[in-house]
Amino acid sequence: MTNSKVPVEVLQSSAHCETTEAGYALRLAVDQAGFNDLARVARTGGSTTVLTEGQDVGVLVAMGERPTGGYALELAADEAVVEGAVATLVVTVMEPGPHDMVTMALTTPCLLLRVLGDNFDTVRAVDAAGNELARRSVPRHGGN
Repeated sequence: MTNSKVPVEVLQSSAHCETTEAGYALRLAVDQAGFNDLARVARTGGSTTVLTEGQDVGVLVAMGERPTGGYALELAADEAVVEGAVATLVVTVMEPGPHDMVTMALTTPCLLLRVLGDNFDTVRAVDAAGNELARRSVPRHGGN
């Protein structure tokens, strides 16, 4: 089976998302109501982005709770590779160095994305080395 690629847009990157996951996690939405919930979690202040039902998938990549500032996620490429029924997003994981000055506060970094396509059943996030961080099945109604 051949691979295809679908465009991905970064809508928000935040150090303080309203997530409860202990580690890396994905949340997905396939309709506007579900996407609005993701935008609230990412603390966008009210998203004006429209998610086209049946064509787009909203994705929240969460890093989980971290002990200090200096942690972040960035999208490494503006497209996802779709192989079979799995769309793979490559994210850059940033962590503070041992001697970096950081805020001493709990953080919950996340990345809100819109994948412009829905020709897949599963989304997975990997780091630059290809290590899987999280995987989630695409809901066919609403979000999860």
